[in-house]
Amino acid sequence: MYNYVSKVTPIYSLEQSNIDWYQFYCLWEKLSVDMKRVAELVGVQEGFLARAIRGRIPTKTVAQLKTLAVHRRFFTSLVLLDLVNEMPLNDVARKYNYNKGQLQSLQQSAATFAGMVTVFCSRLGWSNLELILSQFQHRLTFGIQRELCDLVRLTTLNGQRARVLYNGGFQTVAALASADPVDVESVLKAAAPFQRPSVPISGHYTQVLSDGGAGHIGISYFTHIFHVARPVAIIFSSPVQGLS
Repeated sequence: MYNYVSKVTPIYSLEQSNIDWYQFYCLWEKLSVDMKRVAELVGVQEGFLARAIRGRIPTKTVAQLKTLAVHRRFFTSLVLLDLVNEMPLNDVARKYNYNKGQLQSLQQSAATFAGMVTVFCSRLGWSNLELILSQFQHRLTFGIQRELCDLVRLTTLNGQRARVLYNGGFQTVAALASADPVDVESVLKAAAPFQRPSVPISGHYTQVLSDGGAGHIGISYFTHIFHVARPVAIIFSSPVQGLS
C-alpha cells in the first residue's frame, strides 16, 4: 500500500511545515522491519533523523537538500497512509503533531496531485497503474478505504456516514437505490447520537439525528434519508452516470 500512496504524495506538500523530528524518530522506531526496509530503499536514514533531532540539518548542497526532501516526503506518505486507512483525523493530528487544518489542506493537495498523476498515466498508456491510482483521489479527499469509493459519489455522504451505511449492508449506490427507507433509518439510528427527544413528522414521531452543532435543532432521520436518496436519484437518472 505504501508503494502506491508514495506515488500520489505531493513532492513539496510539507515544504513549508515544520516536521517534529523527534516525533518522526519515535515513529521510525515503531515501524516494522519490512517498512523500515522500504524506507531505507527510498533514502531514509536513521542517522539523518538523529542529527535532525539535534537541529543539525545540512542544507548547503543540492544533495543535502534532496536528502531532506526525501525524509519530508516519506513522513508525508506515512500521514496519508493513515488517512486512507480511515484513522480518525484527530488521532492522525496527535500522532504526527499536526493540526487538523494542516491535515485537511494536505488531503486536498494530495487528492489533486493524485488526479494529475492518474491523467499522466492515462496519457502515457499505463492503464494498469492508472486503474490502481484512480481510486486515490476519492480516498484522499474523504480519508476512506477503497470499498467506500462508490458510496462517496453521493454528495451528502462523508467518509464516516459512508462507513456506517457500508457496515450496515448498503455497500453500493445501487444497494441504496433499491433499499427500503425503514432499513436505512435503522442503520442510521444504530450509529447516530441522540441529543433531542422525538419530534412529530406527518403525524408520526421520528427521532432526531444531531448535527453536532451547539444550539442547532438537528435533522430527523426522515430528512436525512431524503438527502441521501436525492443524489442517488440524480446518479441513476442518467444511464451514463449510472454505469460510470
